[in-house]
Amino acid sequence: MPYTLPDTNIFRRRFFSSLAIPLGAEAILIGVLFWNVLALRNAIFWVNHTYQVVSNAENLQRNFNEAESAYLHFLIFHSPTSLTTYQAVTVSLSRSISSLQREIADNPIQVRRLNTVKTLLADWRYATQKNIAAPTRSSVLKAVALHAFRAHQNLDVLLGAFIGEEKRLLTQRLRTYSDNLILMFAIIGLLSLTSITLVFWGFNNLRTLSSNYERSLTLGRSQFDQLQKEKEFRDKVLENSVISIVVIAREGRFSYVNQKAAQLLGYTPEELIGQSFLMAVPPDEAERLQAMFDRTLHEKSSVTDVEVRALRKDGSIRNVVFGWVPLLSENEVIGLVACGMDITEKKRLEQELLAAQKLESLGRLAGGIAHDFNNVLTAIFGYMELASEELPPNHPVQVRLRDTERAAESAATLTQQLLAFARRQIIQPRLIRLDELVQNIQPMLQRLIGENIELRVKVEQVHLVKVDPGQMEQILVNLAVNARDAMPEGGVLTIGVEDVFIDETYAQRHEEVRPGNYVMLTVSDTGVGMDQSIHQHIFEPFFTTKPQGRGTGLGLATCYGIVKQAGGHIWLYSEPGHGTTFKIFLPHAEGAPEELQPHESTLPPVPKGTETILLAEDEPSVREVAASALRAQGYTVLEAGSGDEAIRLAERHPDPIHLLITDAIMPSMSGRDLAEHLRQTRKVEKVLYISGYTENAIVHQGVLEQGIFFLPKPFTPSGLLRKVREVLDSPA
Repeated sequence: MPYTLPDTNIFRRRFFSSLAIPLGAEAILIGVLFWNVLALRNAIFWVNHTYQVVSNAENLQRNFNEAESAYLHFLIFHSPTSLTTYQAVTVSLSRSISSLQREIADNPIQVRRLNTVKTLLADWRYATQKNIAAPTRSSVLKAVALHAFRAHQNLDVLLGAFIGEEKRLLTQRLRTYSDNLILMFAIIGLLSLTSITLVFWGFNNLRTLSSNYERSLTLGRSQFDQLQKEKEFRDKVLENSVISIVVIAREGRFSYVNQKAAQLLGYTPEELIGQSFLMAVPPDEAERLQAMFDRTLHEKSSVTDVEVRALRKDGSIRNVVFGWVPLLSENEVIGLVACGMDITEKKRLEQELLAAQKLESLGRLAGGIAHDFNNVLTAIFGYMELASEELPPNHPVQVRLRDTERAAESAATLTQQLLAFARRQIIQPRLIRLDELVQNIQPMLQRLIGENIELRVKVEQVHLVKVDPGQMEQILVNLAVNARDAMPEGGVLTIGVEDVFIDETYAQRHEEVRPGNYVMLTVSDTGVGMDQSIHQHIFEPFFTTKPQGRGTGLGLATCYGIVKQAGGHIWLYSEPGHGTTFKIFLPHAEGAPEELQPHESTLPPVPKGTETILLAEDEPSVREVAASALRAQGYTVLEAGSGDEAIRLAERHPDPIHLLITDAIMPSMSGRDLAEHLRQTRKVEKVLYISGYTENAIVHQGVLEQGIFFLPKPFTPSGLLRKVREVLDSPA
């Protein structure tokens, strides 16, 4: 039905009739307020009048007292000045009384009091003047003086009563004034409230009239405003979205690009609108995307979870996963709405995680291989040493045995590198300053890299770190050798040490990194650099880019394992033709720097003994070599191939067992469990662990627990004998 405007005459009548009551109330309040103002004005007059009466009465009393004092002073001292004062004040007393009579004419009680005061004052004045005029003091004059004294007392009493009454009237009139003032403020408040109510009431009625008139006119405008607000809200959602959103017209050109999508591609939205969507991908991706676009136009199908490489304005590539849906109008495709997300950082983190997991798996594999290989090398070292002792020193076979020993030592070095990569080495960490270590090793590094390479060392005094100094020197040597090989024509090798703080943002971009304070060791060269394909495998064991026979591929793998075992992180930055930079971050440590113990240059002679030793080793060849060496030096040896067998031997052996030598890792029962069992039964006194592969049973992050004796494999019979003697001679 059509909309009709209300009758304005009816509204006017209703409007003015609704205002009658508040207007009438307001008129009454105004009348009461006018009456109250008059009453307040009258109260103010009487308060001021009473103040004046009290002031004049008090002046009269002061003047009377002053005249009395002058009179008495004259009688005593006959001072002309006192007489003059007396005469002047008595004249003013008459004027004061006349003034008071006019002011209190409306109060009969006060008029009577004042008349009495006037009479008494006249009597007092007569008596005092008579005494002043008399030349001598007769009995008559004495009576006159007494009369004057009594008149003075009565005057004081009457004036006091007069002033008290006026003050009572003043208090009463002040109360009346206060009541009228409070009433006036109350009326003003009510009047203001009534006015506000009247204005509000009238405003509401006027608003009702205005809304009736404007409703039909503003209905269309409000609908338009609502649509405009909804559009602005949608635009804000699109522009502030964390997802890249674009609209592609049927012709294959951008018709809308939000801010996130423009940032992803490195353009402004204005630069992209009207351009072909294929400009945002490399040429090798264009054909695939065009086929998907055509299929969507014909089949009206959607596309989800498609990974594509996006081409930025500066030529760089970003990895994007996107999807699109057809935009339909009358069942015809007029374009596509596409949404995408930059997953470049996510893919990089996934690759770092996969690389770390791969290195962890390779580390476990390398540790297992090193463990088995160390058992073999222990047997080889043992048989060689035993064979060498059975032959004369000048026997021709001694040369072959020494060659074999050197080959076995090379193999042992290889297993140690594998253990370093697997983070299974026993280390001796110390609190050191990395800047001092770099400065100490600088001369050796210069000799190592040669004269055609400039060595620049930039260090500052840094915080303490807890690392194995020998391992840190090994890292520097490995990195220096790699830098030397990457600069065959010469160049610059730069080593820097400084304190850094890793913030939350940097830590989130690198797996396993925690924010905090670190010492950063930087090793940079100006060599050939490397591409991403080499970068992905650089820390893997046995991976090398050097020619055959010039490297084992374990140098950087060893560096990686050492840094990780120290609780640090190592990162590589390199581009072909722009050199390579390794950054090693080691966490700060607290304490005092420790002095390194010098290595002994000569070994003591192989000791002998007579103690009983329980040997638990699951590898027969290692057990045979160890047992033979111990028996040859006078020890009594009980051999066991497992933990269970060792327990049975210990229980059957009636004499004390002075030492348990056990492999840390054995089937069914570990060396730690075996030692704990025998110690609880008090069958053994001391324990020596041997292993080619450390576990958390006796070490934590490569550091032996307090009070643990350990001999790593591979070892020689003489090395075993010296360690056994050391353990047996140690305090219980």
